[in-house]
Amino acid sequence: MFTNILLLIGIIVGIGVIGTVAYVSFRVRSFSRKYLGTDDIVEGIKNQQEIYDSTPKDVSSLTRLELPRIERDFPEFNWSQWKQICETRLKQYLEAKSSKNAALLKDAADGLKEQLRNEIESAVNAETEEKYEQVTIHQTEIAKYDKKPGLCRIKVEASVQYFHTLIRKGRTNLDNKIESNIYVLELVYIQDPSLVGNEYATAIGTNCPNCGAPVKILGNKICPYCGTGIEPINIKVWQLHRIEKEKY
Repeated sequence: MFTNILLLIGIIVGIGVIGTVAYVSFRVRSFSRKYLGTDDIVEGIKNQQEIYDSTPKDVSSLTRLELPRIERDFPEFNWSQWKQICETRLKQYLEAKSSKNAALLKDAADGLKEQLRNEIESAVNAETEEKYEQVTIHQTEIAKYDKKPGLCRIKVEASVQYFHTLIRKGRTNLDNKIESNIYVLELVYIQDPSLVGNEYATAIGTNCPNCGAPVKILGNKICPYCGTGIEPINIKVWQLHRIEKEKY
């Protein structure tokens, strides 16, 4: 008799569990169908992620606030011209990464060229290929302007959309879809090289006029290779120093 009672209780509990699971599954499917457009919630979340990835991102649009400050300090600064330069260099940068050919980044500052060469070299060493095709820039705005000792910087943000392909040797495509991202571009103006850290050493195109050797340490007035006196160039001019994809 007692065994029968335990069996009955087990059956009732089992029915209850099955009913609960069925109800939860029904509610999950209903939620997924209503808000994600599919009965499969995993597929729905994946679809939403793809929609988010491909939707153009909003940039920090502070141009109206920051541009008057820049123009007070630099009356000759032409934002329309620099906006066009930033967009052109960004497209060249993505094209160069796609083809692993740094020469496609034309008329760029030494610092940006060095950054690109390092990124291409890292991709080659990792046996990775990335393609950026159908590149469209939706919006480009000034995001920040600040002044440090010997250095002024303008942070520019660009909302970019492209078809992205990522391939690693021995593996299938890891990524093959439309993406939208924000790229951060940094314009720098060196006023006094002796006050600027070595982070911006490549922003100073200093080469020995005698032997042509590059001088990597800011503030050096003598070539460490041949002893010739040198003067830094690319100071007191704006230049595009860095391009980076914003991380989320």
